[in-house]
Amino acid sequence: MFAFPENCIRGIKENKNISNDGTTVLAALFLPAARTAQTRDDGHTETSINWEDNESVLSFTLNYRLSQNAYFAYPNGAVKIPREKIDEINTFNGTKDGVFANGKQLKVTNIMAILF
Repeated sequence: MFAFPENCIRGIKENKNISNDGTTVLAALFLPAARTAQTRDDGHTETSINWEDNESVLSFTLNYRLSQNAYFAYPNGAVKIPREKIDEINTFNGTKDGVFANGKQLKVTNIMAILF
């Protein structure tokens, strides 16, 4: 079975997703983008992450641009999320077994993406 990295990275596009004191990212950062449903056959929406499977992932995320001449996609930085926290959230009453990939419910050990 594939072993997922210990952390994933989520870029921070808008500063409204950071607390006023700059120490906490808000849950809104992880809400799926409605526009993603337009490109999916199943109509689900998704939130993108980058798995930290090598040392360049954080730099890649921070320096990502949508095109060669575009501004940085994540001008407000990025957050590193331990996979153990994703596993823990998947046990809460409101989110229990709510982790999916490609429209199929996954066991926590098989997390690939969080879809809503």
